[in-house]
Amino acid sequence: MHAMHSKGLQYADVKAKANSMAIFAEDKTLYSNTGYVRGLLTEYGVGTSTDELKLT
Repeated sequence: MHAMHSKGLQYADVKAKANSMAIFAEDKTLYSNTGYVRGLLTEYGVGTSTDELKLT
């Protein structure tokens, strides 16, 4: 787990981490499968709900 600094995280660092986890912004499956982003958030110590809400 990584510690977050009070100034936040650098976009380039988070993007690099996401890419190393095979998460790419241009991947359209990110819209329907939250597992990838949830995994990235977990890497940074951010918890998520087990419930998913459909966007309407």
